[in-house]
Amino acid sequence: MARGITIVAGPCAAETRTQTMNMGYKISLIGGIAKPFGIEYKFRAGAWKPRTAISDGRGGKVFEGTREEGLQWLSEVAKTYGLPIVTECMSEDDFRHFGRYLVPERDHIQVGARNSLNYALLYQIGGSSFGVVRRMARIPRKPPAQSRGWKKTGI
Repeated sequence: MARGITIVAGPCAAETRTQTMNMGYKISLIGGIAKPFGIEYKFRAGAWKPRTAISDGRGGKVFEGTREEGLQWLSEVAKTYGLPIVTECMSEDDFRHFGRYLVPERDHIQVGARNSLNYALLYQIGGSSFGVVRRMARIPRKPPAQSRGWKKTGI
């Protein structure tokens, strides 16, 4: 029997309140079934969706997230379904919203490859009681020499 396993699941982005709440409900059902087996579920959705290009190439804007409103929906999922939240913070300026909507002892901030060198943000996260989920970019099948060096460090 599995013990001490955590599964982080959810949509890529919190696009609408309805979508976010529906997915939270479904994950809470699965989490309820898995809990007796020692498997914990956390709900993950991005409220900020950074893009390298803000245009879709046809003159339209690319979806960049629901931001603070998305954090409100994530908070509602946590309160309604009892699921801890995992979501990414993009800047130290945005960090203030996290304390307003999320619970540091319960919820987690995801730090991706893009923000792994954002020292001002990392300092703020480190000074908080939020848990941290570290997500790095995928390593190619035949990594270059630099990637092999990272693998040796265990990172």
